[in-house]
Amino acid sequence: MPEAEKSEKKMRVQLRGMTCASCALKIENQLNKLPGVKQATVNFNLENAFIEYNPNMTGFEKFNAAIEDIGYKSNLARIELQIDSLKSEEDARAIQNILAGQAGIHEIYVNFTAQVANVEFNPEEIEPKRIKQHIKRLGFEATERVSAIDTEQMEREKEVRRQKIKYFFALILTIPIATVNILLHFNVFSSFSANAIFFIKVLLFALTIPVIFYSGTQFFIGAYRALRNKTANMDVLVAMSVAVSFIYSSLTTFTPLPGAVFYEAAAMILTFILLGKYLEAIAKGRTSEAIKKLMGLQATDALVIRDEKEVRIPIDEVQVGDIVISKPSEKIPVDGIIIEGKTNLDESMLTGESRLVKKTIGDPVIGATINKTGLIKFETSKVGKDTVLSQIIKLVQDAQSQKAPIQRLADRVAGIFVPIVLLIALLTLNLWLFVGQIAFEDALLAMTSVIVIACPCAMGLAIPTAIMVGTGRGAESGLLIKGGESLEAANKLDAIVFDKTGTLTKGKPEVTDIISETLGDDEILRLAASAEKGSDHPLADAIITSANKRGLPLTDPKDFEELNGKGIVAEVDGRIIRIG
Repeated sequence: MPEAEKSEKKMRVQLRGMTCASCALKIENQLNKLPGVKQATVNFNLENAFIEYNPNMTGFEKFNAAIEDIGYKSNLARIELQIDSLKSEEDARAIQNILAGQAGIHEIYVNFTAQVANVEFNPEEIEPKRIKQHIKRLGFEATERVSAIDTEQMEREKEVRRQKIKYFFALILTIPIATVNILLHFNVFSSFSANAIFFIKVLLFALTIPVIFYSGTQFFIGAYRALRNKTANMDVLVAMSVAVSFIYSSLTTFTPLPGAVFYEAAAMILTFILLGKYLEAIAKGRTSEAIKKLMGLQATDALVIRDEKEVRIPIDEVQVGDIVISKPSEKIPVDGIIIEGKTNLDESMLTGESRLVKKTIGDPVIGATINKTGLIKFETSKVGKDTVLSQIIKLVQDAQSQKAPIQRLADRVAGIFVPIVLLIALLTLNLWLFVGQIAFEDALLAMTSVIVIACPCAMGLAIPTAIMVGTGRGAESGLLIKGGESLEAANKLDAIVFDKTGTLTKGKPEVTDIISETLGDDEILRLAASAEKGSDHPLADAIITSANKRGLPLTDPKDFEELNGKGIVAEVDGRIIRIG
């Protein structure tokens, strides 16, 4: 392998503070400028950056500094471990020292009093399983209190709650602001005295302030960061439109400047944008659901032979070469090769086929498939990230992080879109003022409308959202999509070949019709189900399930014989039953 390739590493960094797709593009450009970075891709929906880099030239400290320079925050994956039997500060320091020396671990803090370790690590370089193994070598047991994916999910749930509070706070105040301001515009208060009108305007001013300076703070902070870095994003447009409406209305309220007030414009702009932010936060909070469902297919523990004894251990502790025992109805915990026994496996989670697959000595077994009938022993061949299921999960994660070719075009357009919108808005103001010769307040309203309507979020958000949802929903349904490029190429397909079972069908047979010329439906179903009690065929399960649903009494068959490739023969209640 060439030296350059050997020195390349990958890192997945979590990002905080992004408010729109323009922010993601800004961070991506900043990272790609760093020496030693081969390629950086930022996903706004997943709120992470996937970076390929040369560790001899750069690393997380430089990535973090570059991200902070433009006003955003970053961190690596985090897990919280419960460590039993810590007796002293020396034990805590020993754990810190051994973990600090491992590649991929960025930061480690062990709290001796709470018996807890918090670890920040690069998931592309080291797994939580390996971290726990290092701790175990020192004689301590470590269990995950909060996993990396749960930590990420909790952060997203916290963001959903924050946006929800801000939105509903703004909405509660915006309703009376908009109602009163509209009544003002239609001269409903024309009979009121000047002092009363002034009081109404002051009241609107007072109600608008918390909407702007509490609910709308994030947009002004985002705009400040963007302008400080000599860029313009959606926050600049929102902040400008709100500021123009509010400042102009404040001047007409507290100075002799004539004109109407537009407090409702400032409040309603923020409320509608906050609704979008709230819905966006909910969508982001669901991005890891497909991954979590795939992870949920894994067994949590395994029965292994250690020192000639059967011991049940967490799946993370299973090692290559371990002898694993699998009993009927259990999930196969990891990939391996059968060394004793035979069974039938349900591999539908992998293949979509409902028919059981016969396995005997020398045959491979795949983790997360289900052992249906027999007791087997197998030697572990793959564990952790090397198993088939882990590779599927990794494929889905990578697919969600990839950019489609059309998204790169959208990113370039979004990068210059905001300055163009601002120029058009200024042109609109001047044209209405000097050519249309309308009142300044009406021209100002036209300019504000251009800024608000032209919000560029949809351009940068639509494509990554489509990729995220498409790959996630596909994974849940057993369809693996390699990424945005594959999705985009699907547009050119003119023929699709399906594997029918488990794809176009449920993948699980069931009885739909019973046709008989001599016996009643229940009787023929009872006889068939009783005979099938000796079979493990999927069609037998379907017949027995149908009989059980009808509450039919089944009897055990006699002289049961399975004719390979043909069917079965058995005696039930003195009758010879042939099914095939």
